[in-house]
Amino acid sequence: MPVDAVIDDVKDEDWKEFPLWLWEFHNHIAARIVQVKARRDGGRDDEIIGIWPGTEVCFSCYNIDGSWNMEELYAFLEKT
Repeated sequence: MPVDAVIDDVKDEDWKEFPLWLWEFHNHIAARIVQVKARRDGGRDDEIIGIWPGTEVCFSCYNIDGSWNMEELYAFLEKT
C-alpha cells in the first residue's frame, strides 16, 4: 500500500495522539530527572516539580480531581 494511501486513512483524532505521547514522555523524563537530582543532592524527591504544564500556566488542563483534562491539554499544546 502506498504511503499516501496510509496517510489519507489517518483521522484527525489519530494525529492528536502523537503530541500527547510526546508530552507524556517529556513529563516522564522530567520527573525522573527530579528524582535523580534529589537522590544526588539530597533535595526534594517531588516529581510534581517536573510536571508540565503546571496549574499556574494552564489551570484548565486539570480536572477538579487533579487528573488531566486531555482536551484542554491538547488545546494548550497547540497554542504553545
